[in-house]
Amino acid sequence: MKKTRLAVILVLVVLCAASWLRLGGQVLGKAGRVSALAGQARAYQEQRLYALAADAYLQAIEADPSRELYDALLATCRDYYAEEHTSSVKKKLLAAYESAVAEYPKEAAYWEGYAQVYLDAGSCPNAVAVLEKAAAAHAESETLDAQWRQAYYGYKTLYKAYEQISLREQGGVYAVSEGGLAGTVDAACKPVQEMQYRYVGPAGEDDAVLCVTEDDEVRLFSKKGVMIARFQAPVEEARGYGCGLIPVRLRDRSDWCYLDLNGNEVCGGFAQAGMFQKNTAAAQLPGGEWCLIDTEGSQKSENTWQEVRLDESGRYRQDSVVMLKTDGVWKLYTASGKEKEGFSCQDIDICCDGGYIAFEQGGRWGFVDTDGKVVIEPRYEAARSFSGGVAAVCSGGVWSFIDEAGVCVAEGAFADAGYFSAESGTCPVMPDDGAGEWRLIAWRVAR
Repeated sequence: MKKTRLAVILVLVVLCAASWLRLGGQVLGKAGRVSALAGQARAYQEQRLYALAADAYLQAIEADPSRELYDALLATCRDYYAEEHTSSVKKKLLAAYESAVAEYPKEAAYWEGYAQVYLDAGSCPNAVAVLEKAAAAHAESETLDAQWRQAYYGYKTLYKAYEQISLREQGGVYAVSEGGLAGTVDAACKPVQEMQYRYVGPAGEDDAVLCVTEDDEVRLFSKKGVMIARFQAPVEEARGYGCGLIPVRLRDRSDWCYLDLNGNEVCGGFAQAGMFQKNTAAAQLPGGEWCLIDTEGSQKSENTWQEVRLDESGRYRQDSVVMLKTDGVWKLYTASGKEKEGFSCQDIDICCDGGYIAFEQGGRWGFVDTDGKVVIEPRYEAARSFSGGVAAVCSGGVWSFIDEAGVCVAEGAFADAGYFSAESGTCPVMPDDGAGEWRLIAWRVAR
């Protein structure tokens, strides 16, 4: 019995030893194969036979993937693409990065290189897609953050230049002028109202736009381009149409008045006149104080104010916020007239899209939210309120754009800048090239 057991044990020992030897041989064989392929790849690389080198590295990776092999593969593909800047080589480089991030999803350096290929090609949407995958994989680095800003806030400059342009898109159009004539264009710079008018006003109720011809014919167009009013009046300046009335300043008159859709004057004698909203408008009385009026021109508010901040269309209620100046300071109020306590400033911009509002205090500009809480302390020479997720700010005489955290996300040598449209992703800017012309820039990545 004992001899039998001993024989069995000896057989098992021999079988185990054989298995380990076979496994060891396989491991050594795989290691040798990987080493040989890597050596062959390096030899190809030294000869600048990049395609052969990449294929050899890929075979080695298939046998036994490692960061060292991926690093070598990516370096080879980058060298190849630098020398042969073709779509097929670019495809090979991108495939190498795709394989690397799949194997090592938290390796930030691989994601950085992957995104940079698209950034160098100016393909911001593809770079954003890569960086979103990196974020989902929890890969983090300062470089990835910077690449995100570069990609997501990348913009292009449209070809057309204008002498003047409205600072904000309204009703899908910008009012523009050149050569003494005015019209409107859409976000792609295509004409909506042809450049044939003496004056074009801001958009009003239902995005209606007022245009005045050289012979003083006033035409009011709906958003769809349908003429909804037509009459003669020497309009020099206007604000937005609302509640059937148009606030205008007529030639040879210093006051503002309101015209109906037949060109009849309904009321007048105001130093300034705003657009009607729900049968109420802000107007400046001849004595200088401001109040709210009804559609017959009678004072509607019990109080008067030193000033009321109007937007370019003449709205005093902007995204349910009202800005009133009393005793030399500006404060925020609700649409019903309740003061938002705890905030005051020396100057304030309009409110766009319910975003942060630019305000001035002590000669510097910062930002406050619609509840009156300061979100970015005053530090800029000038600023415009947030619109479309960013705001134009001026430092050192140059304008750029910041996000809601106050980080510069779109640098540019601009002499001036307007408001980004949340709808079309466009913004008027004046390049700092001395030409004094305005152009539209547009986000490369759709919001």
